[in-house]
Amino acid sequence: MEVGFQWTIFGSIVGAIVASLVVNFAVGKVQLERTTKQIRLREWEKKVDLEREERLFFVDKLERAYVICSSLSYFNSMTKWFIESERMCSPEEWDQLYQIERAKFDELEMLIGLYFQDLVDVCNKLHGATNCFWGNQRSYMRYEQDGKKDLQEFYGEKIVKDSQTVGQIVSSLEYGLSRHAKGLGFNVAD
Repeated sequence: MEVGFQWTIFGSIVGAIVASLVVNFAVGKVQLERTTKQIRLREWEKKVDLEREERLFFVDKLERAYVICSSLSYFNSMTKWFIESERMCSPEEWDQLYQIERAKFDELEMLIGLYFQDLVDVCNKLHGATNCFWGNQRSYMRYEQDGKKDLQEFYGEKIVKDSQTVGQIVSSLEYGLSRHAKGLGFNVAD
């Protein structure tokens, strides 16, 4: 009887140990699953924060590009041509104004080249058109100072065409930027 009693106690102890191990394993498994879910949740939150920061970064670049496009559109417009002609701006003064706009254009080229590569060709066309406008405006002013009406009219017609070309290219560039804005989830009026 003593041997049977010892086996009963031994069996009870082994059963208790096994039950304890099973319970500990189940509790550990639940804790591991909870910890894994918490880690995944934190990773997802970091990813969402990073995506939001990236969106805001690109929105900032889009806004800056829009502002520069508006400035370039105005500077290379018939309105600006008329204003500068009326105030009798000299070619040298025009060059100084142009250099300010050139700096803005350089920033636009950098933004487009870095963040909106699909618009590089449009930006290059704008570069050429603004240079033509500048050169023709400068020639117009020079012949205006010299009193050469025939050449002044010739360059005046070129300025009108250049102004229209710049406006069309800026519109195309702004449309491309608006596509990027829509891609980021922003509605932009076309």
